[in-house]
Amino acid sequence: MQQEADLLNACIKSLSRTLNPVQSTLKGPYVPDPYGLEQQGKAFPGLYDTPKLQATPRDSEEFWMIQTRLVRECNRVSDALVDADARIRATLAQLK
Repeated sequence: MQQEADLLNACIKSLSRTLNPVQSTLKGPYVPDPYGLEQQGKAFPGLYDTPKLQATPRDSEEFWMIQTRLVRECNRVSDALVDADARIRATLAQLK
């Protein structure tokens, strides 16, 4: 019973380390976000400019820059979710 609890606890800690930086930081786990950053209070702050992209002319340099940043952030979110899924599956396999 204790071994199962330890496995679940390790999984939860790993999920927290994987998902929290994506969900709550703009820069990631090792670089502090600037103080007072508007995006900080929002979930997935890296995706904050999504509405701005829609309002930006598609043929502008600003559109390209925002789109590139958002694609990178989507990749960061996707990678975190894939890592979290793998960790959950590995933990469940160990518990069987």
